[in-house]
Amino acid sequence: MVISSPIADVIATYSGIVDIVEGVDAWIAAIAQRLQEPVAARQERIARAQPLLAASTWDAVAAQMARLIDNQLAAGPRARGKYML
Repeated sequence: MVISSPIADVIATYSGIVDIVEGVDAWIAAIAQRLQEPVAARQERIARAQPLLAASTWDAVAAQMARLIDNQLAAGPRARGKYML
């Protein structure tokens, strides 16, 4: 169960997977709702989250950054722009 305040990055990335709520009453209601959630619904939500979570690990993010850097270095100075090494 993940409940978050309405942070732009969380909304953009995890909407539909986490409960995004604002205010104490909404937090209490979201917690109560998730505690009563049927097992099948919880398993389905977790299954939907797995690909996103796998792509968001530190290792996956670091690998993506390394690919971006390697691509820019391979492209040469003109493609990188005047502020890049």
